[in-house]
Amino acid sequence: MDIHDNVLQVKKTCPVFLFISIAACLFIEGVTGGALRCGEVLYAGEGKVQSPNHPGKYPSDVNCEWLITTEYTNHITLLFSTFELEESPGCHYDYLEIYDGRNANSPLIGKYCGMNQPGPLTSSSQSIFMKFISDMTIERLGFSVNYSTGCSRTFYGPSGEIMSPNYPSKYNTNLDCVYKIQVGNRKRVKLVFVDFWLENGDTRTNCDYDYLEIRDGRNSNSNLIGLFCGNDTPGMIVSHSNTMTLRFVTDGSVVERGFLVQYITEVADDQRTNQCRRNNGGCAYTCRTDNRGRVQCECPEGFNLNQDGRSCDDFDECQEQQPCAHVCSNTPGSYRCECWEGYQLADDGKTCEDINECNDNNGGCQDDCRNLPGSYYCTCSDQNKVLMSDGLTCGEYSVQQRFHSPVERIMVSASRCATRDPPPSIVPVTLGFQLNSDGFNCSDVNECQRPANRFRTYSHHCNQQCFNTPGSYYCDCDDGFELSPNGRVCKDIDECSTQLNYQCDQKCTNFPGGYRCDCFPGWQKSPRGRCKDINECLNPPEDCHTCVNFEGG
Repeated sequence: MDIHDNVLQVKKTCPVFLFISIAACLFIEGVTGGALRCGEVLYAGEGKVQSPNHPGKYPSDVNCEWLITTEYTNHITLLFSTFELEESPGCHYDYLEIYDGRNANSPLIGKYCGMNQPGPLTSSSQSIFMKFISDMTIERLGFSVNYSTGCSRTFYGPSGEIMSPNYPSKYNTNLDCVYKIQVGNRKRVKLVFVDFWLENGDTRTNCDYDYLEIRDGRNSNSNLIGLFCGNDTPGMIVSHSNTMTLRFVTDGSVVERGFLVQYITEVADDQRTNQCRRNNGGCAYTCRTDNRGRVQCECPEGFNLNQDGRSCDDFDECQEQQPCAHVCSNTPGSYRCECWEGYQLADDGKTCEDINECNDNNGGCQDDCRNLPGSYYCTCSDQNKVLMSDGLTCGEYSVQQRFHSPVERIMVSASRCATRDPPPSIVPVTLGFQLNSDGFNCSDVNECQRPANRFRTYSHHCNQQCFNTPGSYYCDCDDGFELSPNGRVCKDIDECSTQLNYQCDQKCTNFPGGYRCDCFPGWQKSPRGRCKDINECLNPPEDCHTCVNFEGG
């Protein structure tokens, strides 16, 4: 019985309860002799989907299915307000599955459980299919999710975040999203862009392909603030009214990472008295004033305020915190973890789990498939057969294949080669080697020349220098850097925090890979690198009657 059969059953069994929704009717009626079933066919518009009994606990042994569909050219966006299911590894017990299409055969967007609320989700087609399963034991409070056609939304409240659909993954094609921000009377809206990357257009004249349009007001006739595309992050933007409208438009071809923008509310102070209203107080991002009217600059999360007290630099979590098990890629204001080939990212987004290649078409092996951490190999169960040179198929034993006896089987997988249970007369071949085309011998894999793929930021996992060794490799760093404990990432050495600081006469300035000695204001460097006083009285100001020089002024 599918969801359409459920709807037909409702029409037959609940004709007198017209005021009850289809979802409620299905939950009450159920299916005799099986799990309680609920669900609904919904046509967007906009609306809400909730687990049975929400906001109370959902029942045990439930199977609910919802199909949300809209016009052909539109997309559907889901925004969760509450989410609490039973937590389990791999979401084996209670879970919510969301598919990008009309049924469970469509591409899976995600499988969710526990307390981690899914972010905004946008379909690439005109339909979304949701399936909620609970087992026979523990029940939680369930979920509530709002759905809407397209990706448009109105934001209220003093602050918030707006992100392109699927951010930080790539946005969809053919979008037309309208975001409205409305704050209280006598307030203004300030936008601070944390990340921005759209398809490039001809920015000298206009943005022809994908663009973000920002207007100071509530509709398309309001004053145009700007049209933005490419990867040049827009500066700080402040409205003159209490409403701002953002329109995000994409064409049918190239897609990029999109954008993340934060908004805050400002009191509509007189520009003459609020220093932040004049060129944002000189701040690169957020400007605030204390109770004495002095400017205080702040940075978004993931950025550090520089010594000038105005500008912000990205905080490189990959170098400072080393949060990832394998490969860490820094992004503006954040970071992203990736795994080596043969592994996949775990649910915590940081650690990596081995992929069992033998579960996928037996790894391509004709006979037995054996999994390894990050790889696998094929073997032959018939003692009269040996593994052929392709590392996948089994063939008859022959004199020419004498090194392929059952006790000398060669394991071949993804540029890895090893012997299994070799006799004393055979020298074993270890990981870090690959099988030659003759099917007998192995040669070293030069990991430092391995081609990059989507699983790796660097093919050899070193972010500076790579040195190949027989069967392996190691990483090293350029001058002025030191190797992190993970043996892959090089961190800058802050020479100014070491004894090298004492080599400077006055001020030590660190920079990536080195440092330099500077002088305080009113001083200058001599040819020998020492700081000496500048005698300003040699060229005194015209309004200076008597000039007295002192050190530094």
